[in-house]
Amino acid sequence: MTVLEINRIVNNLIHAEEASYDCSGTREIASCLEGTRIEILAKIKEWVQSVEEDKPRLFWLNGMAGLGKTTISRSIAEWAKKEGILGANFFFSRDVQGLQNPSLVFPTLAFQLSRSDKVFRRKLADVLSEDPDCPSRDFFTQFEQLLQIPLSASNASSQSSKKTCLVVLDALDECSFEPKVKEMLRILVTRLRSLPRGFLVFLASRPEGHIQSAR
Repeated sequence: MTVLEINRIVNNLIHAEEASYDCSGTREIASCLEGTRIEILAKIKEWVQSVEEDKPRLFWLNGMAGLGKTTISRSIAEWAKKEGILGANFFFSRDVQGLQNPSLVFPTLAFQLSRSDKVFRRKLADVLSEDPDCPSRDFFTQFEQLLQIPLSASNASSQSSKKTCLVVLDALDECSFEPKVKEMLRILVTRLRSLPRGFLVFLASRPEGHIQSAR
C-alpha cells in the first residue's frame, strides 16, 4: 500500500474534528494560570512519569463544577505535547455537535494517534481497508481494531517500544447517551491492560453514577 493510499484511507476515518484541546473552533479552553493547581498537576505528572510496572493505567480526576477540571486537563495536555508523549485527546462538550457522541471516541483517538506514528497509521489503514465499517461497529470491535491492533503493531517496532503515550479525556459527563458512555468507558477500562505498557489515560469528569459504575 502506498503512502497516498494510506493517507486517503485514514483521512476518511470518521472522527470528531473539534475534539482536541487546541482546536480553533467554537470553544475556548484555558489552561491553569502560572503558580496555580501546583499540587494536583504535580501529582498527575508524577503518575505519568512513574516507572512502576503495576501502576494504574488510568487516572480519574473527578469533582463537581468549579473545580477547574478542564483547565487542569488542558494544562496536562499541553505539558504532554511539549514532552512528546501526548498521543490523543478528546474534550467533550454538550454544546458542540460530535463532541457529545461516545461512538466517535475510539475513532477520534485512532485518527489522532495515526498522525504522529507511521507504524500505527499504516496498520490502521490495513484494518480499515479490510473492514471499512469497523468504525461504526460495537465498542469492543472499535477498540480492538482501531486501537489495540495498530498499537500492538507500533509497540512491536523498535522506534515505539515502551514509549509513554498519554490520552487525555475531559468532561466525559458532557457526553450524551449515558448507557453508551458507560459501555464505552467499561471497554476502555477493562481492556487497557491489553494495550502496550506505556499507554495511559487521564480522565476528568463529574462523579456521575454511570461513570463511577463503569470503572
